[in-house]
Amino acid sequence: MSVVFCISIIEDELNQAKLIADALHKIDFSTNEFSLQVNISQNYIQMYENNSLNIKKNDIFLIDIHLNTYFSGIEFAKHIIAIEPEVFILYYTSDPGKSITAINEQTHPTAYILKDFDQKNLMKQLRDTLEKIGNQLESNVNQKNVIKFLYHGEFLFINPQKILYIQTVAGIQKKTILHTDSGEYMLNYRLIDIKPLLPDNQFKKNFKSVILNLTRIHKINRLEGIITFDDNSEIYVGTKVIDKLKKESKMR
Repeated sequence: MSVVFCISIIEDELNQAKLIADALHKIDFSTNEFSLQVNISQNYIQMYENNSLNIKKNDIFLIDIHLNTYFSGIEFAKHIIAIEPEVFILYYTSDPGKSITAINEQTHPTAYILKDFDQKNLMKQLRDTLEKIGNQLESNVNQKNVIKFLYHGEFLFINPQKILYIQTVAGIQKKTILHTDSGEYMLNYRLIDIKPLLPDNQFKKNFKSVILNLTRIHKINRLEGIITFDDNSEIYVGTKVIDKLKKESKMR
């Protein structure tokens, strides 16, 4: 099973964008656990103006810093990050000095790809950068800074702080629902298989049918048996769970 990296190329010169896309398609990733989906975003001005960006966590954006329009590549990156902070920004530039500007603008790019018409050099830059991203994700998983789930045949990477709770599905074995800030995911996991993946100091994992993110709990209503999270979502757990939660976590 491989990690699918979705790469969007934001470049005002179509020939340059095609050069990058061709280089990406020619890179051999057979020894790595990831594959690529490459998209040339020719309508980036409309995307910027209409806020029509369909962004997922860990998407990769390769952006020309010098876009030939009224906003720069750095401004486009800031727009992306405002919608979804957990993406990878790669700047494509012929001016390495622009890296200082990008840092000052707080866009925190993962890498700078120098414009190079030699496809072998371009392929090496891209391959090294993607391997760096893959290694970073795996390191985050090992440290439990990111949780990796298998979802619809692909790997789903979730920041544990974005998880509200995980619950079993009544009457269905090996099914759980992952509730996050960005939506719900039906997973083919038993709750017992998920528990070791999560950091102990953040999650309450000793209940049979639910795992709770303690740092996201906003209010507890013992009378109704309801826990409210900081995004105003709720889950009914019953008084027994609440009593145990309060006792063990010393929550009042």
